[in-house]
Amino acid sequence: MILKLIGYYLRHPKQLAGGLWRKFKRIPPVHAVGATAKSVGKASRTEERVKVLEETLEAALKENKQLQERVERLEISRTIRKKSALEMLAREAAEEGAEERAADPKRNEAYGKVIERIRGTGGEKTCAVDLGCGNGFRMEAMVKQGLTVVGVDAGEKAIAACREKKLNAVCADEADWMRDCQSGAADLVVVEKAEAIGCEKVAEILAEAARVLRDGGAAVVEIGENRVAAPVKAEMIEAVARHIGMKTETVRFKSGCAVICSKE
Repeated sequence: MILKLIGYYLRHPKQLAGGLWRKFKRIPPVHAVGATAKSVGKASRTEERVKVLEETLEAALKENKQLQERVERLEISRTIRKKSALEMLAREAAEEGAEERAADPKRNEAYGKVIERIRGTGGEKTCAVDLGCGNGFRMEAMVKQGLTVVGVDAGEKAIAACREKKLNAVCADEADWMRDCQSGAADLVVVEKAEAIGCEKVAEILAEAARVLRDGGAAVVEIGENRVAAPVKAEMIEAVARHIGMKTETVRFKSGCAVICSKE
């Protein structure tokens, strides 16, 4: 077969030359092969550089995000510390003259009327909660009147003072403590130093008081004068109490006023 093919091409040299030419055209020149290899190498190096840059950018973005989150946490922490410091300052300022306020006849008369009204709604015992109890002057008065009282205050010094007087007091945030309190567990909820506790938190406490109080019970929100704390108006407390279905009565005395919110 091969001999026949050789014989054919020897007899027809033009066909042989044409076939060889066609095959030769398919082979790229040496310089073209080098250029192709060089371009492939450049493309490969470019891809590697792009990949390195993408990885560097991704790492930088991740680090930037972590730094932003850290700054946000520091800002939140600083705000909380600042707010806590202001709250403690407001509470301490509100506690000044607490003994004098506890001796205010008109104030005691208002509390006395409320206690007489709610006495007996809980059976043999009349249970009261004193929120923002401070050094416990109001608690002492209620205990003398025969009430079972629990005091709650966020200030550790205030709670230590209460415990020195053998009073039952808890160091906690007033609104948080009320949220954890059992429904229908109290006859009287007293919110002292409402201006130091803050209007928003007092509104939360009142909403919980409507649940915690027994029928016929009452919540007394006392507002004193305090230049350090944010102002809390009796009208604001009255509006909140009426919104949750409680009747209100405001009694004014020398050291401030008290909004009496009754649950029927």
